[in-house]
Amino acid sequence: MFEKKGSYVNRGNKQIQEGNTPLAWQTVIEGLNYYQGKALKAFNPYPVADAALVVVALRSFADSIEKANPTCEPLVQDLQNRLKAPDITHTEKFHKTK
Repeated sequence: MFEKKGSYVNRGNKQIQEGNTPLAWQTVIEGLNYYQGKALKAFNPYPVADAALVVVALRSFADSIEKANPTCEPLVQDLQNRLKAPDITHTEKFHKTK
């Protein structure tokens, strides 16, 4: 489920211990981009009419992950306070009638 490099957060924590906090944040953001990219590729583009389905799917998935890993909460809060969510587009497909 993760790249061959291993956990981004573990690498970031190691970099903090080594005194390189800026590089640690860069590593964590690289991991965030990796997972966001996978999610965006899976869900985007989506039909506007299905927006509620996408929202519920992602929220329930996120809630399940947080519930299974309660120790992630402090980092979740810190990341939400520091970072801007990516813009997501939607599509409207129209079919020509004869």
